[in-house]
Amino acid sequence: MTTEITAFHVGSFLIHFAANLVALAIVAYALYFRRHSRRDLLMAYATINVGLFLVMTIFSLYDAGIGIGFGLFAILSIIRIRSEEFSTTELSYVFSILAIALINSFGIDPQIPSVVEILFLVLLNAIAILVIYFMDHPHFLRTVGRQQITLDTIHSNEHDLRADLERRLNVRVLDYAIAHVDYVREITVLNVRYANEAQA
Repeated sequence: MTTEITAFHVGSFLIHFAANLVALAIVAYALYFRRHSRRDLLMAYATINVGLFLVMTIFSLYDAGIGIGFGLFAILSIIRIRSEEFSTTELSYVFSILAIALINSFGIDPQIPSVVEILFLVLLNAIAILVIYFMDHPHFLRTVGRQQITLDTIHSNEHDLRADLERRLNVRVLDYAIAHVDYVREITVLNVRYANEAQA
């Protein structure tokens, strides 16, 4: 179904796009980049968000169907760069960026949004921002650290491995995942989560 684009569509689009850019700047730069300092992911978050916003705007204007939009959202939500390992925190930011793009891309109509509609849009963006703000706040996660380490040995059982990690790091190990074992060089690569406070 073809939709004739009018000046009111453009005005509504600009308001929604402005809301999207503000929410994107807060989540991607003010929260993620200032806390984690990964410039490459900052660029990825921005391009994914704006790209999804523009595509969903087209779907919304031309009645492409909400099912297609959520199908695209599902596909984008599982994208991973194979040469790069992402933490759960970084994937959570991806999900938030996608959600913000969806929130702001719907409701672009041939009329300027009312004050109530704008306030509702602001409320939805604020909820998405506040969730990521508190869940990734340093005060909530200040006692938990994450590190990838390489051991110059291979342990035959879990108890010895955990004891060796705690001895070397002088921390209480919460959990770990073995990323790679090299029996030729006798090394073990692990991703370790630990309590930051040193053991007594």
